[in-house]
Amino acid sequence: MNLTYCEKCGALAPEGFNLCPPCMRDGGADENEVQTAAELLDISNIVNMGDTETSQRAAIESILNIKSRLEG
Repeated sequence: MNLTYCEKCGALAPEGFNLCPPCMRDGGADENEVQTAAELLDISNIVNMGDTETSQRAAIESILNIKSRLEG
């Protein structure tokens, strides 16, 4: 997966999306689309985890996000 950045705020956005999930939500996007973008971004953070503290923290937060969604 490639890293892309939100056109509005510059935060990470999932591949294939121009905006990050919070900016999508602020712009009035459909909640299902926002949820899909958030899930893809979480997967991207895990797949792209590197040796830096920042990328490792993002991956751990993504794992916790996925856990939270699964618990419902």
